[in-house]
Amino acid sequence: MRALLLTTLAAMTGATPAATPGAITSVTVRDAAFAQVKALGPDELDAFARMWTSKRRVDGAQAGGGTHYKLDIGAEGRSQRYLYYTSGLLTLLAKDVQPVYQVVDPVAFNRLIGAAE
Repeated sequence: MRALLLTTLAAMTGATPAATPGAITSVTVRDAAFAQVKALGPDELDAFARMWTSKRRVDGAQAGGGTHYKLDIGAEGRSQRYLYYTSGLLTLLAKDVQPVYQVVDPVAFNRLIGAAE
């Protein structure tokens, strides 16, 4: 019952694990063929965390646009994979529908993660 209440409350407020992953400890960037493009170092993780926390939720009906990458983000002892487009849109890869987010500065984000535009 408590889990149902928390799930309902999270859905009503828009809070999801994708929205707040916690303290980021690792980020691995993979291309469309799942080949590793880059693993972020400690200084890059700080910059990534700042950009990550400033992303905003957008209408999920928007098209991705650009090349896509997978972001494997480790935080608080677990890892999540996100689908990221160089246009700045991203979403958590999961079995069910997830919210879509937009990074504030796609050019800077792409440069940080080593994504070719």
